[in-house]
Amino acid sequence: MAQSSTPLVHWASSTRYVEAPGGIVLESNLRRRHEVKFAPTLLSDDGEPLYNALANAPTMIFTTPSVDRHYGAMLRQVVRRFGGENPCGYHVLECREQSKDIQQSLKICEIALEANLRRGGTIVAVGGGVCLDVAGLASAIYRRGVRHINVPTTLIGLIDAGIGIKNGVNFKHKKSALGSFYPPELTLLDPEFLKTLPEPHVKDGLSEALKMAIVNDRALFELMETNAGTLLPTRLGTQAGHEVISRSVKGMLAALSENLYELDGYCRMVDFGHTFSPFIESATSYHVTHGQAVAIDMAISATLASQFGLLDEDDLERILRLMHALDLPIFHESTLRTEELHQSLKGIVAHRNGALNLVVPNGIGAYEFIHAASDVLIRDIKAAVNYLEDRSAALRDCRLVC
Repeated sequence: MAQSSTPLVHWASSTRYVEAPGGIVLESNLRRRHEVKFAPTLLSDDGEPLYNALANAPTMIFTTPSVDRHYGAMLRQVVRRFGGENPCGYHVLECREQSKDIQQSLKICEIALEANLRRGGTIVAVGGGVCLDVAGLASAIYRRGVRHINVPTTLIGLIDAGIGIKNGVNFKHKKSALGSFYPPELTLLDPEFLKTLPEPHVKDGLSEALKMAIVNDRALFELMETNAGTLLPTRLGTQAGHEVISRSVKGMLAALSENLYELDGYCRMVDFGHTFSPFIESATSYHVTHGQAVAIDMAISATLASQFGLLDEDDLERILRLMHALDLPIFHESTLRTEELHQSLKGIVAHRNGALNLVVPNGIGAYEFIHAASDVLIRDIKAAVNYLEDRSAALRDCRLVC
């Protein structure tokens, strides 16, 4: 098959030069295009669809040991087909949340530099959220920015980490304290990767799908309610599972498109579940996964909404029951450290430029913000955490008896 000579994406910029009294002003615009493409045949034909997406530039593929174990033969087949002016490298890196730091991104830059990857080259990440993050940040800083492509292999990557434009690494025990806004040229989504995904990672992704359902998409919530018993064991391999993925992706991208670079403020619906979760992850040395922490955060936020009269008890009950049906946690003992949990909100306020902007549901598929940190007191958090501790124990006992 002939290779295309057209770049995947055109980067275009324009700059206006203006002489002003006492100085000069440059006004610049940068146009970027980020395509998210459903590619259900990505793994077929020895990687032919992937090769066709990559074959117009020198490329370096970075993946993880688990992905290499399942799909390394196909990926190496893609690499072997490159040659001449467009070589392709293949590297397997350990990517874990506990070590997701700047050193991992610099390692990718070092490998790219040793291979003399040119500025028109492409860095491809094939893996879960950590792999996508560290490779995306490396792409943003290597030679001041090279193209990159995401191929997420986890559910959380398919519907969240792989389709946004932010890349982050942890720093000084702070979750994603360093990072960039740097869109990939292309994200290829193939749910077939989920067939080999361990069950805990599927649950992590279901947590992010439920995030969108609770505050943005009532139909998605009801779809997940109806199919709660089959989504996990089938790895979302059914028609309903594919619809969950599709609605989650489209809902996330639509929400992000309204303020893609967060230049228009820091009130973001997609931050639901991401206010208390950074503390939970760091306080447990990331033994509580991101998806688990997001689930616990959503439970706390929904309970606070109920306490404040913003969410009726029936809707809170539906949310907690669906989380239980999806085997998502609603409580962790780290949240009993309510003073530390409350203190952690200072970091969230700093990150959101002086406002808490806590996202809470005010109905299934709807939300509002609690803007001021002073409106969420330690006693409020303590009451929510204690309720969820008791509720979690009751649900666990019910599961054992039922």
